[in-house]
Amino acid sequence: MRIAVTSDLRFRPDRLGIVENVVSQIATLSPDVLVLAGNVGYPIVNFDLGLSMFDRFAFDKAALLGNRDLWSKNTGTSSNLLWNSLLPDTLKRHGYSYLEESNLKVGKVGLCGTTGWYDYSGRDNRLKYTVEQYAKLKGLVNLDAQNVEWDWDDQDFAARLQVSFAERIELLERDHLINHVVVVTHFPVFGDAMAHSADDPQWNFGSAYAFNLALGRTIVPRRKLRHVVSGHISIAGKWTITFGTNAFKFHVIGRDGETPYVAVIDI
Repeated sequence: MRIAVTSDLRFRPDRLGIVENVVSQIATLSPDVLVLAGNVGYPIVNFDLGLSMFDRFAFDKAALLGNRDLWSKNTGTSSNLLWNSLLPDTLKRHGYSYLEESNLKVGKVGLCGTTGWYDYSGRDNRLKYTVEQYAKLKGLVNLDAQNVEWDWDDQDFAARLQVSFAERIELLERDHLINHVVVVTHFPVFGDAMAHSADDPQWNFGSAYAFNLALGRTIVPRRKLRHVVSGHISIAGKWTITFGTNAFKFHVIGRDGETPYVAVIDI
């Protein structure tokens, strides 16, 4: 089985050529399953158009939401409404399985996913900022502070998603028909991808809003786990992570300039 995962298409009319190149690459790969790991497009009209680029394909499709998909400032709607109904309904209309709500099972492979959101567990402890300070200073480096308008704070929202994700992945662990589990998240969940640099204080500070390492600790004990794939950040990478007797691959999709890569998993 071949699974193709991409992220951060960020569809806009001026990015049509970039997205078309990604679509062509995926067509060449001939996957059995395509997963879009968030940041498809903003506002919702671009989200809809981004999804439509893959409408001609008959393979299974699944998706998650990214932080930019939820930007609502000056759009006439709220991030709550986008999250709770508008974006999930749009995914389903285009034939996508919404991994935040349910797993996708294809043969003996189970796909489980979540946006993840950032909970400040990726903060650089060398900087000595408290969690409360990160919450107050978020707007200095992260546009979500101005553009995501909803009722949750970051840590509460991340915890809420983690609880429901843990329930879904446990279902796959207990399913006797599933031998392999693939997890997809928008925000990276393992510190291997945290390329801290003393020469880039903005990155060091902003990492608090780019990772969810607590979610990674929920994922690693699963004995059927074979791959974890995350989007959001620009630097691509692939690592082997060992936990007890199990070893699995952790992929960060990344991008080449403005063009997202495609992670390919063959099982």
